[in-house]
Amino acid sequence: QAEDGIRDTSVTGVQTCALPIFPSQSAPSAALPGLDAATLSSLKKLTQYYAVTAFIALMIGVLLGPLQALNYGGINVYDYPLLKVLIKSYYQGLTLHGVLNALVFTQFFISGWMLYLPVRDLNVRPNMRFAWFTYLTMTAGLLTAAVPLLTNNATVLYTFYPPDRKSTRLNSSHRCISYAVFCL
Repeated sequence: QAEDGIRDTSVTGVQTCALPIFPSQSAPSAALPGLDAATLSSLKKLTQYYAVTAFIALMIGVLLGPLQALNYGGINVYDYPLLKVLIKSYYQGLTLHGVLNALVFTQFFISGWMLYLPVRDLNVRPNMRFAWFTYLTMTAGLLTAAVPLLTNNATVLYTFYPPDRKSTRLNSSHRCISYAVFCL
């Protein structure tokens, strides 16, 4: 009889296991019970701000990537007058590329979704004033860090390899030591 299923008058199809059949639940409401519509709307808007900021940073960072590839291929695009106004050197472009892609995109994207998803799924009410304050603080920090980067007063070398590639054995030693120190 398992292949035929168990027939019941309240079931429209065939049930092929002996699990109990419960009446259907009522349709979920548009707003979550623990969250009012205004809080949920504000939360969605804040998440959108985080995501848009993250993807703007990613777009700018991705646009800087080909400049590094061209420079690596022997084409010095940083001497062109229009680009020289925006980016003064290879290392400034490398720094902007790394900071925007690795730090800004990642942090804003994660912060937005890690605020929204648990609140929505756990049905808890967040402190929206604090949540907006957090976004504004992150954005202020981004703008504060952007000033020295855009004026070429600060650069960061994200890679462990020396640009001239003369010392690969030393490079491997530095990498191993750095990873060991990081793990401690």
